[in-house]
Amino acid sequence: MHEWGEIDRMAASIVALLKDRQLRETMGEKGCASVRERFDPTNLTRQFMSLLLDAAKKRKASLCIAPPKAPTIDRLMHLSSSAFSLLRALQYEQIKGIKLSGKTLDVGGGQYNTYYDLLNIDGDIESVNIDEKYKPTIIADLNNPLSVSSETYDNVLCFNTLEHIYKDSLAVKEMLRILKSGGTFYITVPFLFKIHGSPHDYHRHTHSWWQALMTDCGIKEYNLVIKPLVWGTCSSAYSFTRFPRLQSIQKKCVMLIDWMLYKCGIAKPSDYMNNALGYFIYGTK
Repeated sequence: MHEWGEIDRMAASIVALLKDRQLRETMGEKGCASVRERFDPTNLTRQFMSLLLDAAKKRKASLCIAPPKAPTIDRLMHLSSSAFSLLRALQYEQIKGIKLSGKTLDVGGGQYNTYYDLLNIDGDIESVNIDEKYKPTIIADLNNPLSVSSETYDNVLCFNTLEHIYKDSLAVKEMLRILKSGGTFYITVPFLFKIHGSPHDYHRHTHSWWQALMTDCGIKEYNLVIKPLVWGTCSSAYSFTRFPRLQSIQKKCVMLIDWMLYKCGIAKPSDYMNNALGYFIYGTK
């Protein structure tokens, strides 16, 4: 090797290389060995996998947080015409068509609920509730451990209930305890939504809190999805400023504004992550 600028010495080396066949062969062999060492397929694969693992670790905090659904004109027409609140309409949009096979427990439900019509039920549904007027299968306070054997149910539902349970962490742990290994769970909770006692209203947790709780309960992040339920910033703000006499037209107007902001490229679904009306949490044990 020569220093930069040593033109005469470089030229002499080239002439010597051209004259000496053995030197050329030796140099070629060493060059091939260097290329094989530096560009070995196995080493390159290992380096690539290492880069992927590093990237995955950096994204670990948001691994299971799904982006909100994009506003579309079809969704606008459907959701804005719903007789329910926007949060409830978004919840029903998510749970529609869920297939429940085997034995299911509806935590906070009763003998019959309107959302059963949205589900594809192939099996039996039982329910647990503290209020006997709903005629649940099991009458129990969810602030206490359930008198149910572990791994009893194939599926567990819990829709709009946990915000009314003071010890909601315990309730979730019990739900997962009585769920079979490989079973599925479906949970909906409000976030940016008015207080509504039934008879009490205790909690509004962020998606980070739910992620931490579920992983603490043993749910792997690759088996967990937390989906923000949101249409747009304006419609989330509207949920706190409704006027009963103008409710229908007001909901349509603010949803239309959010849709226009999206179509014009001013806003995108990922911008709404922190403006969720609620969350749909589901996964596999």
